[in-house]
Amino acid sequence: MLEYVDLGLSVKWATFNIGATKPEEYGDYFAWGETEPKKDYSRSTYKFWVSGDSWSSIKFNKYCPSDKTNNWGGSGSPDNKIVLDPEDDVAHVKWGDSWRIPSYAEGEEFTYLFSGSRVIPGTAENAFTIADNGKTIQANYIVETHFGTLTVTELTGDERHSVTLTAASGTFTYDGAEHEVSGFAEGTTVDEDGNVVVAFGGHNYRIVGYSATAKRTIAGTQTVN
Repeated sequence: MLEYVDLGLSVKWATFNIGATKPEEYGDYFAWGETEPKKDYSRSTYKFWVSGDSWSSIKFNKYCPSDKTNNWGGSGSPDNKIVLDPEDDVAHVKWGDSWRIPSYAEGEEFTYLFSGSRVIPGTAENAFTIADNGKTIQANYIVETHFGTLTVTELTGDERHSVTLTAASGTFTYDGAEHEVSGFAEGTTVDEDGNVVVAFGGHNYRIVGYSATAKRTIAGTQTVN
C-alpha cells in the first residue's frame, strides 16, 4: 500500500514520485495528460497535439485554458480543463484508488492564519496573515487582503440574564486575633483564576472582576463584600 505525507495543505502527497521506489529517486517523466514515459517530448509527440510548432501557432484538442483560444484545436470553445480526467491521470492509472496528479494551483498553495477573537461586547478586526508553501511563484498571483470585523453585541432588555452572587459567611469566637472570611457561598463554582463560573444554556460563562472578603478583630458583625 502506497504511503502519503500530510504537509498541511489541501491535498496529501505521495512519499515518492511515480516510477520511483523511494523519496530520493527522480522517478519517470510524463507529459501532462500522458500515462507512459517516452524518449521524445517534442510537441509533435504530445498526445493532444493537433498542429503547429511554436506557442503562437500550436493547437491542442484537450486541456486548453479558456483564454488561449488561438491554441485550441478541438471543436467549439477551449475546454479550460485544469484537472486531469482519470484516464489521462498517470497517478490514477498507475496507482489506482484516489491517487491523482495535483492541479497547478495545488502545487502552489497559500496558508492563512486568522487572528480575530473577542469575548466581551465590542468590535475587533478579523485580520489574517498569508504565507506560501515555499514553492509558490508569487508573481503568478495578485493577492488582495480585505479584513473583516468581529462584533459581539450586548444583550438588551429581557435578553439579559440575572446572576446573583452570594458572599461567604463565617462566625468566630472573640479571641483577640484577626479573623477573615473570603470567597463566595458554598455551591459557587470558581475557576483557577478566581472567576465565578455560571452554566447557562449548555455553556459556561465566567464572571470576571468580582471578589469578596472581610477581616475583623473586635467582636461584632461586618459585611463581606
